Amino acid sequence: LVERYYLPAIVIARGAETSKASARSISGFNIIEAIRNSNKFLLNAGGHPMAAGFSINTELITNFKLRITDYAKEKITEEILERSLKVDMELSLKQADMELLGEISKLSPYGIGNPEPVFASTAEIGSIRTMGAEDKHLKLVVQSLRTTNSELPTRFEAVGFGMGKKAANLKPGDKIELAYSLSLNEYMGSKILQLKIKDLKNGRPD
Repeated sequence: LVERYYLPAIVIARGAETSKASARSISGFNIIEAIRNSNKFLLNAGGHPMAAGFSINTELITNFKLRITDYAKEKITEEILERSLKVDMELSLKQADMELLGEISKLSPYGIGNPEPVFASTAEIGSIRTMGAEDKHLKLVVQSLRTTNSELPTRFEAVGFGMGKKAANLKPGDKIELAYSLSLNEYMGSKILQLKIKDLKNGRPD
């Protein structure tokens, strides 16, 4: 929910008498502070600025919701809602391989406090298509930039979930700046290294 809407999110498992909740936040909004501002409605609460949990009497959920919504309206600014993407390392596509994926997989499981590594590369688009219902997702074949005519480029499939609309502004041969994580695509017994797109833009950086 946080990734989709880029807003703090609280999910409550409603019980007959008591309910339990899990919360995640975005940078700049202290979720445990927000929850503890409504302590009078809670049975207990714990966590840190980016992730928290609590339990509550089910009959008080509506009261809690109203209180924390008012708190969020006071604290969340337009600056906080501006998405930012942290890139861990610039990488040549020629450096992206199964060995690298194996090494960074040792850092998993990923989540709050241990985000999945994000890389940035300059690439050339080989092909473009959309997929999924209503062409919601973007699928590219991208390749490394050649420094000589005889050099064979390194090619990868790159998938951008929810990025289908970007296809209209892209064409084969475009040079793009790509931010991505590495993933393994397993299909019918074959394993292919795939780029999971976080963001992209046309051209080289200024």
